[in-house]
Amino acid sequence: MRRTLYIVGGGADTPEGLNAAQTCAAIRAGISGFGETQPFGLSQIAARIPAKRQLRKTETGWLLNLSCKAIEEAIDGVESETNNIVLLIATPESFRKHPSVGEIDDTGYIERIQAKIGKRFHKVSCTFNTGAASVLKGLEHGRKLLLEGSAQMVLLGGVDSYVNEEDFSRLQNAGRIKAEDNAQGMTPSEGASFVLLSTSTKYHNPNFFALIRGVGLGEEKNTSVSKSYSLGDGMLEALTAAVGDDGQLSEADISFVVSNSNGERYQAWESMIFRPRFYRTRRNFLPIQYPAMSVGDLGAASAALTLLVAANSLSKGYPPSTVGIRQIAMCEIASEGSGRGACLVARE
Repeated sequence: MRRTLYIVGGGADTPEGLNAAQTCAAIRAGISGFGETQPFGLSQIAARIPAKRQLRKTETGWLLNLSCKAIEEAIDGVESETNNIVLLIATPESFRKHPSVGEIDDTGYIERIQAKIGKRFHKVSCTFNTGAASVLKGLEHGRKLLLEGSAQMVLLGGVDSYVNEEDFSRLQNAGRIKAEDNAQGMTPSEGASFVLLSTSTKYHNPNFFALIRGVGLGEEKNTSVSKSYSLGDGMLEALTAAVGDDGQLSEADISFVVSNSNGERYQAWESMIFRPRFYRTRRNFLPIQYPAMSVGDLGAASAALTLLVAANSLSKGYPPSTVGIRQIAMCEIASEGSGRGACLVARE
């Protein structure tokens, strides 16, 4: 990479924490935010954020509340004017027909956020709706803006909720939700998470400070809704590209993994195939963190949370890796659709 890119802060609102620090602490402690709920007349295990009913009047309004809370946390204390900060937000994938789709677009949603928090962001701020992995596509775009000097900071993240009737019905009909008769299923969740990126360390949150060493993207032709199983080609492409993007690291330098895998049978199958294809160095143990074990599947919000967990582990000095090994994390991020992404995060 031509110039160092840093994670200098972040924000989150999840079922296991009303801010990023609480969320990361709960994930580190292995605390689960799962509980039984009956949002649509059917009993289901889900991970929900405790909130007053009036905050959930509409799906779009609920996502707006989640976004604004995490955004305000991420920029708290930042001296830079927000109109010099580019806001890039991943929202629910369009194919899901989420209840908010149609009300969230490039300009309208950003305008509503700005009106709610009373701040203006950079004019090129936008949303994108191709899933969690698209956050890394946003990271590449944000890196370009920073290196060109078009912006001082980039606020990158996502917001999502699988706790809605449309997603529940779709996933249940496909046998993809965790239940008494399906141990290998996903746990629907809701939340927002963001990372603040900069090429300068003038401002940084000591709880979330790390280096972005490489970014890679890939496309998986055999998704969870395809007739054929995935062979991990998309993720392998992304992992290889992330290491190649740095140019100074290799697969052998990676000391631990943070994955947004949700426990679903499809994702378990895919990871079982792509990991031996990429992690070729002999290791006694490769530690892997799964935030979804605590907070459930956050969909488009899971990517930034993965980066936050890696940065928090590195900056606080408790990565789940063997003493003496270089502290470098590989973040593996998969969309529900075809998008796959990987990001190398390091302490130094």
